[in-house]
Amino acid sequence: TGSELSTVCESLATAATLIRSFRDIQAEETQDTQRLQLLPALFDGIPEQAELRRAIKDAVDESGSVRDTAAASLGELRFAIRELSAATKRELTALMQRKGDALASRTITRRDSRFVIQVPAKQRHLVPGVVRDVSSTGLTLYVEPKQVEAANTKLRQLAKREEAIINAVLKALSQRVGAPKVSSEMQQLDAAVVRVDLATARARYSAKMRATPVVFGSLRHEGLRLDQMFHPMLVWKGDGAAPNISNVMPQDYVMDVSKRVAVITGPNTGGKTVALKTLGLAALMARAGLWVVSGAGRRGDSTSAPTPIRMPYFDKVMADIGDDQSIVQSLSTFSAHVARVQAILQQVTRNSLVLLDEVGAGTDPTEGSALGTAVLRRLAATAALAVCTTHHGSLKTLKYSDPRFENACVEFDDVALAPTYRLLWGIPGRSNAIAIARRLGMQREVVDDADALLNDGELEVGQVVAAMQEEQEEQRALSAELSALRDEAAATRDAMAAQAKEQARAEQQLMAQQRAALEAELEAAKAQIRALLDEARSGNADGSAQKQASLSQQKLSRIGKQAFQTVEADQQGAPERKVEASLDDISVGDLVLVARLGDSPVKVDEVQKKQLVVTFGGFRMNVKISEVLEVTKPKAPPQPASSPKKAKVANKRERTAVRLASNSLDLRGMRVAEVGDKLVQAVDRALEMGTLYVIHGRGTGSMRKYVREVLAEEPMVERFEDAPESEGGNGCTIAYLR
Repeated sequence: TGSELSTVCESLATAATLIRSFRDIQAEETQDTQRLQLLPALFDGIPEQAELRRAIKDAVDESGSVRDTAAASLGELRFAIRELSAATKRELTALMQRKGDALASRTITRRDSRFVIQVPAKQRHLVPGVVRDVSSTGLTLYVEPKQVEAANTKLRQLAKREEAIINAVLKALSQRVGAPKVSSEMQQLDAAVVRVDLATARARYSAKMRATPVVFGSLRHEGLRLDQMFHPMLVWKGDGAAPNISNVMPQDYVMDVSKRVAVITGPNTGGKTVALKTLGLAALMARAGLWVVSGAGRRGDSTSAPTPIRMPYFDKVMADIGDDQSIVQSLSTFSAHVARVQAILQQVTRNSLVLLDEVGAGTDPTEGSALGTAVLRRLAATAALAVCTTHHGSLKTLKYSDPRFENACVEFDDVALAPTYRLLWGIPGRSNAIAIARRLGMQREVVDDADALLNDGELEVGQVVAAMQEEQEEQRALSAELSALRDEAAATRDAMAAQAKEQARAEQQLMAQQRAALEAELEAAKAQIRALLDEARSGNADGSAQKQASLSQQKLSRIGKQAFQTVEADQQGAPERKVEASLDDISVGDLVLVARLGDSPVKVDEVQKKQLVVTFGGFRMNVKISEVLEVTKPKAPPQPASSPKKAKVANKRERTAVRLASNSLDLRGMRVAEVGDKLVQAVDRALEMGTLYVIHGRGTGSMRKYVREVLAEEPMVERFEDAPESEGGNGCTIAYLR
């Protein structure tokens, strides 16, 4: 039908919108921040049926009616029907005006797709025509006047033609929808949309409940540890109010890897059954992809992502909770429990969770206790975990004879004579039936009589259990206090670490500013010295110029010392390197490594009584023997075969190579034709430093050869050699300047 096709079109449009939304989100995300991966992948390889959706939309409107444009002649046919209908109504209106006294109503109606008027039966003779229908009372006739009989017949013919065209349009579209390939693809598309819809529903519910994500773990390797679990129906009762955990007591579930059965005891109305249902619902919600309602993973800010909790995965969750007695099925309370437990024992697996409420109840306490013990022992051997509630005292003692069992109880406030609904682990509980009966208003003499009937042994057991509960409460309070202190210490540690980090950042920023200022002042002094040297070379220098050069050199030395102090401050905290060296082991010409002078060794110019005189950056500096980290004996520098000036420069003064930005030239990536002028300019720029580092790379060796040919012809170059391996080896040439 048209309405069904309209529904198909709407579903396809929804799927297309969903796919487009996924694509828009993925387009905005980077590879590192990609959040949506699994859901968009559901639509991979499934066509959107865009052509079919457009065909249906062009032929059928939202109400399911076929559009005038669905077929070539449909629009014209409907126009003719409208015109003829209007003419017929005008004719009937004129007739009713003439025969008004003979009519039962002045309303035009239709019978069998034909226009008729209502005429009283006793005045039938006043309106000639054909009777098409009679009212239920027989007093009114629906008459088709002769004046419109031909028009009605024509309208009926046109309506049949319209119906045939509409059926043809619907049939063609239905055949396209029902085609095997299209039908299969639409089913796949619908299944993907349903999965996304379910995922969205789970996400919205989890967000509404401020739930906590689950990471599945192994019960046999990790045990069970679920803190602050809430029953979702107690948190959100669905009465229009928002979810609220403030009035709900959370439940904790704690069992180590050796435990398989938990026996929960305690008073009636104390929350034992709620504890079972909370655990069962949490397991089922986790299996269904829902987050569980837990306070353990919540944070103060509702926008913060909760911390996942770990819980075991159960392939089945089977429960015997409630009373299924039935007169029709001849089932008593006890037989109903037996039937369900029997089914559970048949279907249980090693990965199943079994929940039994009031195990062994509904029959003689002695036999019920024995049967309950046998059932629990069977479940301890066949199930992953079984949790039961009971009032049988003998089941409380199973923990002390079988290591697979664990006790738990719901807490009871003896002062207020009311349950606290808190679940306590490791100790059995008391039923407190007499106390509850007293709280519920049972006659005092009856309660006192029951209290007197308790034997001394039962009273002593109750007192022991009460003492154990009190001791556990003290331990819980102490644990909470220690946890608070641990959190406070962690917060203090984090604050101190953040403060130290901020202080270190401020110090680094200040040192960087000081270093930048020193470098600027150093460059200014170098420029001044360079100008004085240029003036001296031109022969125009007088005494004042020489004095100014001396002052500038002293200023440069002062700046250098400040820079060394800054470097020394930067290196505080670095692992200290020590070398056992004495003045007797060091000779003039040796290379020594001094921390405050950088990572490159400097040459010894003079050995004094308690210190050394070294050359650094063209300046002579004093160095204490305790500052020396490493001593290296010099090797004879290799002389390039292509240099004709080898013999001339062999005995000239050595200079120590110190690599800075101002005396370095990087030629990597350049062509040989581009090098000449840049190399000459670099030589001039590095004259005051005494050395020039030319970084040309290894490659084929053509650039290295050309650089050395240019340096060999440069008059200001004294000699050149390969840089140490730490500085680039034969990929870098050090030129020593005159």
